[in-house]
This record gives sequence, structure tokens and C-alpha cells, in this order.
Amino acid sequence: MKGSKFVKQGLPLIAFVLGSCYGLAQIVSRRKAEDDERQVVRATETRVAEISRLQQHAGGGDGKPRKLSIEDEYKRLQERIHWDSDNYNNNVPIPKPTTAKPL
Repeated sequence: MKGSKFVKQGLPLIAFVLGSCYGLAQIVSRRKAEDDERQVVRATETRVAEISRLQQHAGGGDGKPRKLSIEDEYKRLQERIHWDSDNYNNNVPIPKPTTAKPL
């Protein structure tokens, strides 16, 4: 009588638990492989975009390589910064916050 109860209830339960464990392991490993593949694709796309952006910057956009020098880059950056804007000539002191007097 005891042996038949184990065979009727115990073995199906053990088979179900082991099958579920195996199925979940397959699902998780498949999902991890897909995530890894997506990450590789994103990294490759990012690298390609960065390389093309750098090539366009170095070539000036016309496809011909531009000769780079520190002086030219310094002049280019100086032209981009507007020194007479309010961001650089704002000499107004920042007011201190008022503090509450203790009672």
C-alpha cells in the first residue's frame, strides 16, 4: 500500500519538479544568450557610429583628411566660446541665504 502511494503521488511530483527545473534553466540560458547578443550588436553599432563621426570630424565632412594641429584646434575652440556673454562676465556676487535666528 505504501509503495503504491509513492508511485502515484511521489514520482509524478519529483518528475514535475525536475522537468520544471530543466525548463526554467533552458529559458534563462536562452534569454541570457539573446541579451549578450543584443549587447554585442549595440556595442558594434556604437563603435561604428563613433568611428564615422570621428572620420567626418577629422575630414571636415568632405571626405578629405584635415591636417590637425594644436594651434588650429585652439583657434577653433576660441571661436566657439562667446567671451562677451553673460556667463563669463557676470561679476554679481551670489547673495547668501538668510538664516533663521534661534529662539
